[in-house]
Amino acid sequence: DRVAKSVFTKCMEWYPEPRNHTEVIAKEYFQVGGKHIRPLLTVAVYSTLSEEADIPSCVYKAALAIELFHKASLIHDDIEDASLLRYGRPTLHHQYNPGVAINIGDFMLGLGYCLLIDIGGELDHALHLKLLETISQAHKNMSAGQGIELLWRLSQNKSMTLDDIIEIYENKTAQAYRASIM
Repeated sequence: DRVAKSVFTKCMEWYPEPRNHTEVIAKEYFQVGGKHIRPLLTVAVYSTLSEEADIPSCVYKAALAIELFHKASLIHDDIEDASLLRYGRPTLHHQYNPGVAINIGDFMLGLGYCLLIDIGGELDHALHLKLLETISQAHKNMSAGQGIELLWRLSQNKSMTLDDIIEIYENKTAQAYRASIM
């Protein structure tokens, strides 16, 4: 936990200062709760595979972007699941309303992609494209996994096979970890 919090704190150096109320809410929500495993994985894998002593800012920015995508998905998931609490606190859509919460989640997605675009100046072009491809594919797959779960809830037949469950987790949950590692 200590190392993950330390990595997350370092990532936050690249989080822009809020300029309006939406950005203040987003930053406050982003910093609350969570284990910050995804940023830790990104930095740890880079550190393990790199021969460099220092970790470049692009690694922290990528880790921050991945955590932004994760938190945005939690905001949207809480609305879709009608969850009341997240991290022991009222969910964002209960603090404000679903529209505000959706907007905050969308803002986090946009900020994450801005960070990934910004990384382009620090990476080889082919590597930057691979990064964008990996993250956008993970984002797409996470949404597909959530969609499978949502449509299952609407179905008359509530039976689910082990393969169905694994497909949801492979798409919805595992993708953020995969993107962190890649």
